[in-house]
Amino acid sequence: MPTLVQAPDVYAVIGGPKERLAAFGDIHALRAAGYKVDYPMKEVAFGKQFKAAAESGAKLALIYGGDEIAKGVVKIRDLTNRTEQEIPRDQVLSTVRDFFSQE
Repeated sequence: MPTLVQAPDVYAVIGGPKERLAAFGDIHALRAAGYKVDYPMKEVAFGKQFKAAAESGAKLALIYGGDEIAKGVVKIRDLTNRTEQEIPRDQVLSTVRDFFSQE
């Protein structure tokens, strides 16, 4: 029998209420495309969210902080090699799709 994998593909790290609203649109789009996305149900400090992301087994973290939202971008962190890049919010789905197609 194949191994059951319960790890999410993506973990969303969310700064606060305003950032949460922005993140939910992207989370919905990613889930509609078939990706498993986890995020904190309540407000939690960034450090604890990064720890949860690493422990979740996700390969990518999407970071929604106040600075990112103000600039109209999302930071994407590859949790396997710790690289990070900023991308425009309208490119989240295509960037995640490209990342997983290269695996």
